[in-house]
Amino acid sequence: MITLSNEQVFAFLKQNPDFLTKNPELLPKPDKNIVKAANSNVVQFADIQNERLKSEIALLKAQNHEFRRTGRENTLALTRVEKSILELLSARDLAGAIQVICTDFSEHMGCDWSVLALECDKSDIAHIKRSGLYRLTPGSVDRVMGQQDVRLAANATFESLVFGKNASNVSSACLIQLVIPLHNASGDCVGEIKGILGFGSKQPGTYSETQGKRIVQFLGQSVSKVLSTWMPKRQTSDQRVA
Repeated sequence: MITLSNEQVFAFLKQNPDFLTKNPELLPKPDKNIVKAANSNVVQFADIQNERLKSEIALLKAQNHEFRRTGRENTLALTRVEKSILELLSARDLAGAIQVICTDFSEHMGCDWSVLALECDKSDIAHIKRSGLYRLTPGSVDRVMGQQDVRLAANATFESLVFGKNASNVSSACLIQLVIPLHNASGDCVGEIKGILGFGSKQPGTYSETQGKRIVQFLGQSVSKVLSTWMPKRQTSDQRVA
């Protein structure tokens, strides 16, 4: 393949001024004719540049609109999360915290259902009777969440172990993985409980993968810490012997 220098191309075009007019397909494709239809054979490079600028301006306007939309959504999400966390912090025991999560969270987060599913001992929550609270068997969280801390699904069918009897009515959902530390009476961490904080909506598209996850991750971390505070203290083998 022969490679021509810029100077050689320039010299050729100077010697053949009608070359681009006869071969307009070599020019960037504009949105209108690039050759004057009048008595001139001069190629209007200004027209090409104008069309390019118009396209760039339209793209910038679309990007600006998207940035502003995303900003509004993030602001709304942050406000909702703040309200949820502040109310959760007012809980005085485990039952109160779970009531806030399964009842008030859905209102604050603008969805139809908020649920809490935990891989915990039956004795931990046996005394708490609350719609939206589910006990999971070991391994359930990994099966549902995989390696994801947050799952955002615009359209999906969800398992009953997460949304119970409402699973068939949930069209869009946000699932947040929880890791709740367990402590003994001395305050030492002696284990953890895995769980899922779920938000479900009847409306498809309420949640989607394009949405940011950092804000809801923070909500999940806050829920894990608050529940850890109220979970029954574990006994170590030394304490049981004593």
